[in-house]
Amino acid sequence: MRPDRHWLPPLALAYLSISWAAGTYLGSVLPTPWLVAFALAPLLALFPFLAAMRRPSLIFPGLCLAAALAGAVRLSTSLPHPDELSIARFNDAGLQTIVGIIAQEPEMGRGAVSFRLAVSGTRENGSWSSASGAVLIRLRPYPEYHKGDRVELTGKPKSPLSRPGFDYSSYLARQGIATVMDYPKVLRLGGGTRGLPGWLDTARSRLSAAIGRALPEPQASLGQAILLGERKDIPGFLNSAFSRTGTMHLLAVSGMNVSIAAGLLLAIGLWIFGRRRFHYVWFALAGVWAYAALTGMSPPVFRAAIMATVFLLAEYSGRQGSAIVALTFAAAVMVAIEPLVLWSASFQLSFASMAGLILLTPLIQACGARAVAPAVSRLPLLRWPLSFFISSTAVTLGAMLTTLPLLAYYFGIISAVSLPANLAIVPAMPAIMFSTAAVAFAGLFSTTIGWIAGWAAWPFLTYMIEAVQMFARFPNAAWAIPTVPLWTVIAYFSALAVCLWLFTMPPLKRLSSQQLGAGAAVLHSKDGDGIVNAARWSALCLLSASVFLWSAVLGLPRDRLRVSFLDVGNGDAILVSSPGGRHLLIDGGPDARTLRQLLGAEMPFWARDLDLVVLTRPRADHLTGLLGIVDSYRVGQVIEPDLTRDSSTFREWGKKVAGRGIPIRHAVAGQKVDLGRGASLQVVHAGGSSSRQVDQGALVLRLEWGETSFLLASDAGKDIERELLATRSAVVATVLKVAAHGSPASSSPEFLATVRPAIAVVSVGRNSPRLPSPQVTERLEGQVGEGNVFTTAERGTVTIVSDGRNVWVQTDK
Repeated sequence: MRPDRHWLPPLALAYLSISWAAGTYLGSVLPTPWLVAFALAPLLALFPFLAAMRRPSLIFPGLCLAAALAGAVRLSTSLPHPDELSIARFNDAGLQTIVGIIAQEPEMGRGAVSFRLAVSGTRENGSWSSASGAVLIRLRPYPEYHKGDRVELTGKPKSPLSRPGFDYSSYLARQGIATVMDYPKVLRLGGGTRGLPGWLDTARSRLSAAIGRALPEPQASLGQAILLGERKDIPGFLNSAFSRTGTMHLLAVSGMNVSIAAGLLLAIGLWIFGRRRFHYVWFALAGVWAYAALTGMSPPVFRAAIMATVFLLAEYSGRQGSAIVALTFAAAVMVAIEPLVLWSASFQLSFASMAGLILLTPLIQACGARAVAPAVSRLPLLRWPLSFFISSTAVTLGAMLTTLPLLAYYFGIISAVSLPANLAIVPAMPAIMFSTAAVAFAGLFSTTIGWIAGWAAWPFLTYMIEAVQMFARFPNAAWAIPTVPLWTVIAYFSALAVCLWLFTMPPLKRLSSQQLGAGAAVLHSKDGDGIVNAARWSALCLLSASVFLWSAVLGLPRDRLRVSFLDVGNGDAILVSSPGGRHLLIDGGPDARTLRQLLGAEMPFWARDLDLVVLTRPRADHLTGLLGIVDSYRVGQVIEPDLTRDSSTFREWGKKVAGRGIPIRHAVAGQKVDLGRGASLQVVHAGGSSSRQVDQGALVLRLEWGETSFLLASDAGKDIERELLATRSAVVATVLKVAAHGSPASSSPEFLATVRPAIAVVSVGRNSPRLPSPQVTERLEGQVGEGNVFTTAERGTVTIVSDGRNVWVQTDK
């Protein structure tokens, strides 16, 4: 009698993978996994002899036990141990000098950038010594630093401070950070990531920049997040909308993105190579891993790339692949590489979502097919829309059912509109990824071609933005829930597993397969597919055409002068759209990201040119935002004060402008710029050339069209006001942009009486309770009337539209 050699059960790889993950978890409970492994080693060594004794059925359980023990041992080797060289030992100990490498691309915040520094050394008592650990660094935005730069920092390391309702120190600890250092002195020692990682960082940065040049905000930042995983520039209101609607997973490069990329690559490979010799499989496989590497190889992407590899190799070998085997194997590989990922919320959510798609989606889809089968039999034209609706619902519901308890446990929020929001948004993902990729790669070769490609990506990205905001505005769209105990999560998944097991029991499985299969057959019948497909594509083309048409019509110049005082917070930024269709930007406020978002909202989506940029004063609240604009828009020329570049931000500005070949003109009093159709911009006061005058003076501009005029006073103080009055400069204006955010050092009664404005606008931030000053507000209201003083802190962006005789005021609030 020959021994039974079929000792491997079905899904053997899945069982081994689960054993490894289970052993990793048990390793966190067992105090001495090494001793346990050593004690069981003789028992494991006996399993090969069981085959010779014709007891092969015990070999596989032994392999599972070995995998579990290996997982436990692997965890013990990866746990951090007390480190005498840790940089955290210097926390709150005063001034220190450290050296390290910037481990991630700096993220821009409001008025600052932050990045993670991998520490390699510190200076103690005048000598250098080794050190380790990670520090969260905050710096001013300029000069710029990049991932891979080696820097020396002198500052005060501190322990992270938690706030009420948010354990900030624990949040950073999960990222391996126990120290923060704010605004240290920086010396760049060298830099740039080298080799393949450096090349990938550069490629990702260039693709992201190409998207930013071709698309306005927030479409550009949304496309960068979906295609490349760069979420740092997504505005807060949009992040909040995605969170409230349960669609935040769409902003992260994950399994869905890799699946779409694999599908597109397979289609392209088949078109290029055909099915002979399976070249299309290797093409798709190479493309999947290239995409995963390009997006930074985050845990969800790495897991999805492994799964895609399993499926593609199954396609190559001609054997049907198992999705659950691919998922568990991918998870085991990730846990083997980094055991602590098992406790990561993102890893658990990603794994649960994919498990729901694999295990629950087919059942939900089959149930839906059976439910609508009678209606489809009577009305065949309903086949495609119902099939599409059921498939989308099944995908969304399958992922929701498995992630719901984890979302409640980790984040304390459940979205009531998650299902309809995902149904409305997810179908647009392939079009968004394909069109945004076209923009990125086209923009590498030509800004103009990338801009043209942006016309195809814009409507899909805009649709996603408008849809998610619409669902977020629903009453009770998201529910905040109290703390969910762990046993509730375990009980939920246990009940779900029991239901799934009962449904797949042989008697019920046979019955359900017959009934559900009949419904699916009716739903997916091929009769009439040509008519339905034609209608589908016709509707899509008509929708896209209408979006373009109406956007173009609504965005056309209306023979009006539009002056928008942008709500940039504590700073100045003014966008002028002339009657001739030219766009001027006067100052940029303190933050480039905010400025890009506001310009995207105020300008037509195809407008990527700024004919003129004027810097009235080289201070951070006027200048910082402009440094990001020259990266995203084509600037015709720059006008700025004739001043010494005695600040790092002003020097960086001059370097960027010169590097892009943008002509710079120094402002001269009386200088006039023709804006077309009789509109003009005149320099009334050109500022000064000394450091003292930099602090006290600024460019004063006068914008005029027909009988309407604007006096843009920047930060002009009373000295400049007296000078303008003494020289009898042309300062009479319909609209006054109040100087210095309404500071008491400006807007004297004599100056207001000479200007005689009908409307006054104050650009000021919400966190400036003392501005505008009560004295200035009283003087303004006495001159223009109480209802004609507009502040950006209260009204948001204030836009004044003129036809040359009359003016209309529009506000965000």
